[in-house]
Amino acid sequence: MTLRNLVLNFLLIGLSYIFLIFAAPCFYFFVKEIINFDKQKLSHEYEKVLSYLGKISYGVYVFHIPISRAITGEFLVRNLHFNLDKLYFLILGFLIKIFLTLLVATLSVKFVEVPLKKFIVNIRADSNG
Repeated sequence: MTLRNLVLNFLLIGLSYIFLIFAAPCFYFFVKEIINFDKQKLSHEYEKVLSYLGKISYGVYVFHIPISRAITGEFLVRNLHFNLDKLYFLILGFLIKIFLTLLVATLSVKFVEVPLKKFIVNIRADSNG
């Protein structure tokens, strides 16, 4: 991988996670100002998106580095036949990383965090009662 690709890789990783953080508020203001939806309905949708991101935020924090390390440029070239000299392949690679991070974080909440919380609550209830 060339120095140019390493620099682009680093910049796009940072930009992609900044995009994740700011995409929902930007979308909200865009829709609110340009399209002029029903304010109450839009606020509810915005609240749902932020609630979902808040629910999976710890998983995103925990899994974004391992996924970023696993889905390297070499992996993309060898397994998905990406040409990293083209910018759109780099962008697609980062979108894949973001999607996988959100997917793994969602699965972690559903299959690890929620059952573990229920288990701990049951243990505490049994010890108190």
